[in-house]
Amino acid sequence: SYLFYSFLFASLIKPICFQTTLLNAQNKNQWIGVTPSELIPGAIPLGSLKGQTFHNAQPAQSTPQSQIRELPPSNLSEAEEKSALETIQREEMEPSPPFAEFHSNLGRQAIVEKIPEQRKNWIGLTPNQLHPNAIPLGSMQSKTYQKLNPPKSGSTQPQDGPTAQPNAEVKLLEFSLFASTRPYFSNNVLRTKEDEVESAVLENTIGTSLATKPIESGQYLVLVPRLDFLMQWANYNEGSISDLLDYQFGMVKGTLDFYLPLDFRVSTGLEYDFLHSQFSGDKIFDAVAPSFAVQKIWGINETAFLMLDGLLKYSSTKRVITFPTDDIFPDDGDNIQVGLNLNFMKSFGPDGQFTIMPGLGINRTEYLKNNQDGRVDMIYFAGLSGIWQPLQWLSLQTFGNFSTMRTNSKGKEILGKSSKFKAWDMGASVTASHTF
Repeated sequence: SYLFYSFLFASLIKPICFQTTLLNAQNKNQWIGVTPSELIPGAIPLGSLKGQTFHNAQPAQSTPQSQIRELPPSNLSEAEEKSALETIQREEMEPSPPFAEFHSNLGRQAIVEKIPEQRKNWIGLTPNQLHPNAIPLGSMQSKTYQKLNPPKSGSTQPQDGPTAQPNAEVKLLEFSLFASTRPYFSNNVLRTKEDEVESAVLENTIGTSLATKPIESGQYLVLVPRLDFLMQWANYNEGSISDLLDYQFGMVKGTLDFYLPLDFRVSTGLEYDFLHSQFSGDKIFDAVAPSFAVQKIWGINETAFLMLDGLLKYSSTKRVITFPTDDIFPDDGDNIQVGLNLNFMKSFGPDGQFTIMPGLGINRTEYLKNNQDGRVDMIYFAGLSGIWQPLQWLSLQTFGNFSTMRTNSKGKEILGKSSKFKAWDMGASVTASHTF
């Protein structure tokens, strides 16, 4: 049973990588959107717009409020204006919807994510601040303008107009809670090449997350520290295996994410994991696992993304030995994992509330200690997920996954009929979350 739990442990504790997307920089020589003259006929461009040629490379479209950036006030000095524009450019490199905080093993792994919250505030100068008594035209018509960072009292910018409202201060810490339930069916829950056992499984997960606001370090680097905790319970309806497999899993993980230019993210993490039997309540094993992950995102268009994830993790395990023998050791499960995932994400619907995500992946696990030393397992998987987010705090998902494993000669000698397998898993999940 330890070998099974070692595989189960390796498949469950892949790090939570709150996957994000970055805005692509626009060509500075092309003006995209409503021109000043379309905003206000006869308007005279000021500040950074002065002397520019406004040529619409694309038809004016309604711009999501989460992508609107604040223009520097026109009364700044040249040096102050240049500094403000550089700050805006750095902000455009930060993560943003629609796929913020998604990760590449959605639908394959029982650990689910909290739902990203949309940005509802107007960022930038309102039409009344651009020009007193201005009448919004084009894509700005019928918009509600709420100021995220209102000008200081000494500012000379106009603030008249009933739509300009102050916003709350930026939070230094973000605390989130989430809960999920995931029923699914597997045609091979024991992951064996013969005598396959089918079973329905019900997984229930609760978790919390604490993250700081993004920390700028230099001109092109943004850091986000976070701390995650989750508990998960799994129950199998097949009576012949439920006493063996029903488990309770917990994880505490600290992560430091580095957001870099060109849509790269590097993550370093340290986690503590523990696994208990639900039947007996006894601890099966625990582990300390440092990890290093790299992610690259390619934006195909506004609603489609390609995401590549790489993972390197070392797990230092300690199992509980109920019946001590000369050939079983507490650290038999020590291993190093290398994983690679490739996923395509496409959103649909008027607000992007529907997402489809096919993906491929490979995971290599090499065991390092005692009788397991030299064993290498290779797991290949392919999956398809469909996600619907009807409400800001609620997400529903369906998924279907295929996985297969091969091992080397040492693994065949140790594992026997568990040295390779093929398995199909199909099911759904419901997740609710709230951010304070």
